[in-house]
Amino acid sequence: MTDTHSLLTRRALQTGLFESAVAIIEAVKARWQAAATRRALAELTSDQLDDVGYPPPNRPTLEIKAGTMTKLLSMR
Repeated sequence: MTDTHSLLTRRALQTGLFESAVAIIEAVKARWQAAATRRALAELTSDQLDDVGYPPPNRPTLEIKAGTMTKLLSMR
């Protein structure tokens, strides 16, 4: 009876370790894929993102009124 019990316990541990290893490998693959996707999306312009179907990122923009550069250059 103890031999059967120890055999079942050993198999349960081996199965648990295997499932844990598979879960860790899957998690690493998913994280790597997410990082690769973020890197690829970071390289795209807002027009390319729009073509792909992603909304443009909320990046800060600087809007300059017409004539401001001429005014600044004339003050030199």
